Amino acid sequence: MQIQASSHLLVFAGFNSITSEYITDYTAMMEKQRKLDSGALGTYRDTLVSFFSTQTPEQHSIWSDKQAYIGLGTALIAAAELKVDATPMEGFNAEAFNNILGLTEKNLHTSVIISLGYRDAENDYLASAPKVRLPVNEFSMKLQ
Repeated sequence: MQIQASSHLLVFAGFNSITSEYITDYTAMMEKQRKLDSGALGTYRDTLVSFFSTQTPEQHSIWSDKQAYIGLGTALIAAAELKVDATPMEGFNAEAFNNILGLTEKNLHTSVIISLGYRDAENDYLASAPKVRLPVNEFSMKLQ
């Protein structure tokens, strides 16, 4: 499915760096939403701040990209359940997405995108082609 022909396009973004301010704000939001006392998640917050303070912005970005892929997986499952065609994509011009969406100013970057819609069965020669998948015994191993 081409981007231009898709009904919807989801852009999954990751953080460029994970700041102690973000962690503090996030854990405060968790406390509020869970109706916890202020500071109840202090140890958790401090653990996260300590962990991310030892990493480089590149490591933050890699971790954050992996989190975006978890969201991508959930979106693919939801699309399949709704019988909506979905095409995850890499290899796009991420900088263009970052600029158009103003992500850099928000300390974010485009990680992965997914095109959603319904295939044009009449004009898509692959629509009726069988799926090509590795055999299960090559894709995964059974541990004894």
